Amino acid sequence: MKEKENVMIAWGKPKALRIDIDLIAQYTNYKSSDEIFKLNEKTLVDLDFYSFYKFVDRTSSSVGQQCLYHKLISQSDSKEKLEKQEQSVKFYNSNLDKKLNSQLALKKLANPNDYYFPYLIFSALPERMYNYWIILFLQVAMVLSVVLCFKYPIFFLSIILLFTVNISLHYLHKNRIGNFTVYFSRLTNLSNTLRKILPISNVSELKQSNLQSDIKHIDKITSQVLFLKTDNLQNSEFGSVFWFVFEIFKIITLSEITVFNKLVDKIRVSRPQIENVCTAIGEIDIAISICSLRDGLPYYSIPTFEKQSKELEVKALYHPLVTDCIANDIALQDKSLLLTGSNMAGKSTFIKAVNLNALSSQVLNTSFTNYYKAPIWQLMTSMTIKDQLEEDSSYYMEEVNSIGQLITCSEESDKRYLFTIDEIFKGTNTIERISTAKAILQYLNKSEHLVLVSTHDIELTKLLQEGFDLYFFQESITDKTLSFDYKIKKGTLEKSNAISILEIVGYPRVITEEARALAEKLKNEKTGERISGICTLCYRTDILQ
Repeated sequence: MKEKENVMIAWGKPKALRIDIDLIAQYTNYKSSDEIFKLNEKTLVDLDFYSFYKFVDRTSSSVGQQCLYHKLISQSDSKEKLEKQEQSVKFYNSNLDKKLNSQLALKKLANPNDYYFPYLIFSALPERMYNYWIILFLQVAMVLSVVLCFKYPIFFLSIILLFTVNISLHYLHKNRIGNFTVYFSRLTNLSNTLRKILPISNVSELKQSNLQSDIKHIDKITSQVLFLKTDNLQNSEFGSVFWFVFEIFKIITLSEITVFNKLVDKIRVSRPQIENVCTAIGEIDIAISICSLRDGLPYYSIPTFEKQSKELEVKALYHPLVTDCIANDIALQDKSLLLTGSNMAGKSTFIKAVNLNALSSQVLNTSFTNYYKAPIWQLMTSMTIKDQLEEDSSYYMEEVNSIGQLITCSEESDKRYLFTIDEIFKGTNTIERISTAKAILQYLNKSEHLVLVSTHDIELTKLLQEGFDLYFFQESITDKTLSFDYKIKKGTLEKSNAISILEIVGYPRVITEEARALAEKLKNEKTGERISGICTLCYRTDILQ
């Protein structure tokens, strides 16, 4: 009863527990990388992915956590899979008792050891001892010694000798197999969990029948695990007597070694069934998790996906990790986004929000908007750049390498990308930054790819008007008080408040007055020749491309 109350109290809320992302990521790390286009580590950091994952994860089991992580890292599901997932979400929303009972059953699979099923499915299992024939020889010798000792007492000496050798081998084997016995024993919980939740799910009869066969297959394996779990009997005074008897029997017969090896052989050929069961549990857990996520949001919408268009239309979009986030609308049609604005005005948060909405829409069929319409993208970003001092790599070189990956991906004709760049090439001088940025952004904006770029370089708004829609964020200063409305506006930022901010925070007047005077002087100078030179350089860069 207490457990049921805890489940109901936690509904719609992010988990309070800390998570071990390395354990959660095991399924993705073991699974073949050829079958998915994973978010790269750079994009994970840029989008605060791990915080986002923790926010959307409302699963009840370790298996569900791993499957959810894998789906998000994979970036998207097919339209057919999203529709099937949505049917499951609707089913559990309409059957509250089944949803609650499924959660209670799934929580039985939340032991830390349940994170190691991917190891059983994909990794190399323990091999037999290279001198396994010795085990068989010792078993036969022990049996013969026991039989012959009744007629020839001298064979008691061979029993003692064999027992001494067997003790060494028995405990050497225990140390070698480590926690494998614990991991194997969790297979019982795996099959039992699916056995409980399958009849109260919306899984088709045909698939249920196939999964029931997989469960029975695993049950045949787990029946042998009990023989290896007798160490648990030590936990009670009465049970320790039985444990001692069992331990003597195992030492005499070396049966634990032979049973373990047979069990490993069975698991090795049963990996498809184990993966099928894990996947089925994960899908059910994720569907219920989406129900909880949606119930905890201020609002959400089911996304609309356009296959052939290059567009993005969102209404009341918000960043799910920002408390009381200001919502924004934007509509792009056959053009990318060039976003200008001051620091702290909301540029980076907005373009991150677009990416997280794309990811959530494509995987969870849930957008943090009132309306979301876009194609399905692969996400690639270049936002958070740091010097790699250990590798003797400068800030600029890190930018070059990061954006170079985007350029390489843009040449893949079979994929559609959402490229996101925050403050392109701010690690170099103004003239080369603007000219190079223009050439690169124009190159990335080809084909069906969409580019989101934020910049302080107003000159780019004049050079990229043809392929980019212009938007901006702006702060305001009233009575020496700096404030932000965090509302995106169409057009170009005309007024800069950088020097005014220096005055507000208390910089010496001699600095701010000189800076303001010089800024006015530079603004009033004729800059046609300089801009013309930039345009010429960009034109030549285009030719080289």
